[in-house]
Amino acid sequence: MNVLPSVGVWNDEKNAYIGSIELQKVASKVGKTFEGFQHIGSQTSTYNYTTKQLSFIVKEIATQTKYLYSVDTTTWNEINRSSIGKDYNYAGLAYDNTNDAFNLFGTSANGDNNLHVCKISPNDHAAKNTHTFPGELCSTFFHPKIKTYFVFFTKAQQPDQIYVNSYDMNAHPILIDQAYQVKNVGQGFKPFPSTLKNLAYIPSKDLIVCNIRVESSYISGPELFFISTTNKTITNTSWNGNEGFLSRMETPYALFPDLKLPRIYQIVQNADKSFKLYTYSTYNNRWQETKTFGIPVTAIWEL
Repeated sequence: MNVLPSVGVWNDEKNAYIGSIELQKVASKVGKTFEGFQHIGSQTSTYNYTTKQLSFIVKEIATQTKYLYSVDTTTWNEINRSSIGKDYNYAGLAYDNTNDAFNLFGTSANGDNNLHVCKISPNDHAAKNTHTFPGELCSTFFHPKIKTYFVFFTKAQQPDQIYVNSYDMNAHPILIDQAYQVKNVGQGFKPFPSTLKNLAYIPSKDLIVCNIRVESSYISGPELFFISTTNKTITNTSWNGNEGFLSRMETPYALFPDLKLPRIYQIVQNADKSFKLYTYSTYNNRWQETKTFGIPVTAIWEL
């Protein structure tokens, strides 16, 4: 596996960690420990390839209070920490990979049935809100090729329809309420749009990949889908279903492409609570291998 050491976020039962990860050796080196905290998923973390800064949200186990951290990964020194309370759902973090003062996209919900898009400064966590609209957040993604931030969401009155808003580098709307079509789900299967998450960009394919949970009368689990922002389609790969993996997969975490080879990797917690690294070939369009991965990584970025 030709994968260089990566920056990652992971948990154990008591603490959250950030540091470097070597996928081939299944080894990690802790850069910083957050005692008594848990990282709550890939939707709440992002890495800036230009500034080498990592921003992420962790929750204090004792109080359930959430904190937004920004850290310099060259030294693992903390840049800033801000409390965002218990109920404020700050997700959809995505760096725009510049060194501008406000270079961090965010989408948040605060219980008013609206989503709030903003740009954030990682140095002091000041935020500039740019757009508010009704919806329930699925996931977000920054497209590096076209320098556009995408927000995927559903609406209370149409929970089975996925909508997408797109934003420029200043987080101002480009297109809003774009309905995307979910395709190739498979006979007898139903997708659950609200479970769309773990968006990642595949440079070699110029496509976005994500997870959506699918279910039939006898089986359910997270499947991989390709997203085309040009055609406004979300197409099932059936890679997990074809291999009989759906029933054993419980929680999909970090999903990311190989930056050199035609591969996608995903770290998944299986139903038996073990963590596995699944490798998929985007050349052959199918699963390639599975290996035990003892580090419960929730987010990862290849360097």
